[in-house]
Amino acid sequence: MIEMKDELKEIILPIVETEGLIFKSVELGERDGKKTIEITVDKEASSVDVDDCAKVSKLIDAVLEKRDPFDGESYLLIVSSPGS
Repeated sequence: MIEMKDELKEIILPIVETEGLIFKSVELGERDGKKTIEITVDKEASSVDVDDCAKVSKLIDAVLEKRDPFDGESYLLIVSSPGS
């Protein structure tokens, strides 16, 4: 699991930074029987808003679709800020 988190961080970090956000963490889990990838991002000078999370989520999802992190198994991608 740690290896997969490291691989995901390598994918996610440049996307988050390109959008002017700070990568905080990536956690793998399960919710209602579905695998989850939970990403936490922050901002230096202001707070992260819903639009920030939505934009980063869309960009990350596009990359993960190609990488297929769970070998064809569906998953839920969650992008949030530390205060949410």
